This record gives sequence, C-alpha cells and structure tokens, in this order.
Amino acid sequence: MKTAVISMITILTTLMLLFASIGIALAFLAPSHPGSIVFPIQDFMEQQMKFLYPGSDNQADYLLNLVERRIDDLSKRAGTKYEARSIEYLSKSFDQAIEEISFLEDQLSSSQHNRLISLAQDANNVLDNLHLAPGVDTEIFDAFQAKVQALIHITSEREGQKEFRNHIPIASTGLSNQAIIDTVMSSPAAGIIPFPQGSVGAIHSFYPLNGQHAVAECVSCHNSGRYAGIPNQCVSCHILEQPADHYLADCKLCHSAIAWNEVHFDHESAVTDSCQTCHFTKIPENHYAGDCSACHITQNWLVVNFDHQVANAVDCLACHGKDLPVNHYPGQCSNCHNSMNWASATFNHSGFTDCYACHSVDTPGNHYSGQCSNCHATSGSWSNAHFNHSGYSDCLACHAGSAPANHYAGQCSNCHNTNSWGGASFNHAGYTDCISCHQKDRPREHSGVQCSECHNTRRWGDADDD
Repeated sequence: MKTAVISMITILTTLMLLFASIGIALAFLAPSHPGSIVFPIQDFMEQQMKFLYPGSDNQADYLLNLVERRIDDLSKRAGTKYEARSIEYLSKSFDQAIEEISFLEDQLSSSQHNRLISLAQDANNVLDNLHLAPGVDTEIFDAFQAKVQALIHITSEREGQKEFRNHIPIASTGLSNQAIIDTVMSSPAAGIIPFPQGSVGAIHSFYPLNGQHAVAECVSCHNSGRYAGIPNQCVSCHILEQPADHYLADCKLCHSAIAWNEVHFDHESAVTDSCQTCHFTKIPENHYAGDCSACHITQNWLVVNFDHQVANAVDCLACHGKDLPVNHYPGQCSNCHNSMNWASATFNHSGFTDCYACHSVDTPGNHYSGQCSNCHATSGSWSNAHFNHSGYSDCLACHAGSAPANHYAGQCSNCHNTNSWGGASFNHAGYTDCISCHQKDRPREHSGVQCSECHNTRRWGDADDD
C-alpha cells in the first residue's frame, strides 16, 4: 500500500514537472499562434513569465517583446480566419505594455517609448496586408487601427515622457478610426485633449479597458453625456445576453474580456461549497448523488477518481450494490476490497466467527457440517485442513461414513488416534467378549470358545493350543 502511494506521488510529481516544463518551453519558444488549440496555454505562461523580470523597466521590455511576438503572429495569420483573434491578442499586448511604461520615471522610459512607437508603425504596416478582418470583422479591425493610428500621432507629435503618459489612456479608447484621426488633426495641439495627469479618468484603473472592452465605443457605456456613476459590473451590460438557467454570479468568474466564448470557471474565486449548485443539470441517470468534487477535478471534468475520504463514504453497498455478482458475499465491500484496486480482494476475518454464513455454498457433498474454523485457517491455504479434536469424544458423529464395510461399530478412538489414521491399535482392557468382534475372522472348523482361550491381544498368531 505504502509503495503504491509513493509510486503515485512520484508519477504525479513527474507529470507536474513535465507540464511545467512544457509550459515554460511554450513561453520561451512561442511555437503556436492565436487560433491554435495550445495558444491559450502559451499566452497564460507568457503572462506568468513577466514576474521573473524584476523592476518595471525590465517588465516593460518583456511586455514590448510580447507585442513584437503578437505582431509576428498577426503577420503569420494574415489571410486566415484567425486574423481577428490575432488582432485581439495584439491589442491586449499593447494595453499591457502601455500601462507598464506609464509607471516608469521619465529618464527610464525613453528607450521603451521609442520602441513602442516603432512597434506601432510595424503593427500599422501589418494591418495593410490583412484580407479578412477589414471586411468580416470590421469593428475589431477599425477599432484597433484607430488605436494604432492615435498612438502613432500622439507619440510622434509630443516630446518627453510626461506628455506621453498624459495621452496613454487615449490609445486604449474604442473610438472609430476616422473619429480619432479627425480629432487629432483638427486639434490646435495636434492631439486629443487629455484627462489631467494621474486622474481617475486618465488611468481608468477602476475598470481596465482590456480585450474587447478596449475596442468598444465609449458611448457603449458613457451614453447621455454621463461619465461618472457608470455601473462597472459585467451583468449590468450583459444581462440580456444570458441564456436561460445561466450561472447567476459575476461573469468574470467564467469569461474574460478577450474572448467571450473562451470559458474557464475560477472555482477558487467563486465562493461555493457545492458543485451541484451549478452542475446538477449535467448529472446522468443513476449517477452518484454526492458532491462532484469526490470524483472530478476542476482542471479536467473527464479525469474521474473517486476519493472515498472526501466523500466520507463508508457504506460501500449504497453505490456498489448493483455491481455484486450472483451469490456474492452480502456484507460491506470494504471487508474484502480496497479503494485503490477493486480486484485485489482479501477478507479480514477478525471478529467473524460464523464461517458457515458465507461458506456453506463452498462445502462438497457429505462434508463436515460444523464450523469451517474447526478444520481450516483464514491465513495460508484453504486446503491445509487440520481438525482440532479437543473436547470431541463421539468420533462416529463425523466418521461413520468413512468406515469400510463390516468395520468395527464402536468409537474410532478405540483403535485410531487423531495424529495418524493408519496407526490403529485396539485397547482390549475391559473387553471379554472377543467373539462379538472377531467371530467373522475365525476360519472354518475353528474352536467356538472365546478367542482369549488361545490368543492374546498383543499378537494374533501367538496362539496357545493347550
């Protein structure tokens, strides 16, 4: 049992290290692109790798590297159905890089600022080569192009990091391309009038505009000339999009702002002590009625392993009663089976004295009718039977059927002992009527007197003819 547990722990540890190695390799090598089945894993690991770089300047450089990767992804996805998805991830990378650069001091962010301008130019060049997104995903394409154009105009017309940080929030707005360009070119300062530096509106930290929120029109939330007091809960905007019997908690527990259809429920953040609160409609017929977590894990629903301790399962028959074969032992499964390996069955006889309750069907014809334990042991082999005759005096009660024809009708113990059946020796003490037993042994015309007149009990052939 201990060896099996150690082996399982070793296997799990090896698998975890393998998956971690694969994830790190994906983050460093970046072999997949948006739309690939493994890209979400690669993107997740890339986001985590940021924390390996100490300091905002190093993190800003790393995030700019990710922007460069996403531009390359968009270039590789040009002309495919994954153009729009690539734009979404690139837009998110720009948002992250801009936000990190805005935290840097003026003297630190000059190189990052120049590189950001260069990357915006590169992204704009790639947009010219797209075929599907401009026509099929017009809103996503136009909003991102507007973001890139605004970033190019604002950063190229301003000098110094202070002005750059003042205008960073504008790069994350969702205004249409033409509206931003018209405003930029018509403004006396050749730029959009910014929020005051460091203001709540400029930072927009109360509700970060990432993913699809970054490409949404401002008027989607700020209608009727209102800016303050706008609800920032997902459900306030998306309540009409919820299907019937939908989960009622915060949308962000399952959805992200990048792609609404990429659903992953955050069980740790969700305050719930029962899986069935959500999954009761997915239970098949005759399914285990306990909590889902006793069998399933949140990472993969199809990986099923019942944890009997978590379920506090002690009544095996409540679940496994239907699995019993015909004439099976009717007691609890745990008396023979363990939860690690169902086939490795061994019965613990401790506390059990009525062998017949289980083994009566195993006895052959004309078998001893007493308890099995009088002959058999629960350890070792069933065939190594040895009867303990202590306290038993009526041999014929068991062995009458074993005597050969015309055998002595008295108790077996008069001739035999319990050690060896073959070593028979009759104790004649107290017996005087020899003929009652040996009459059939006399030859013809033998004397009719008692055997003891001629023979002794030691040796039959030592006859005295006198």
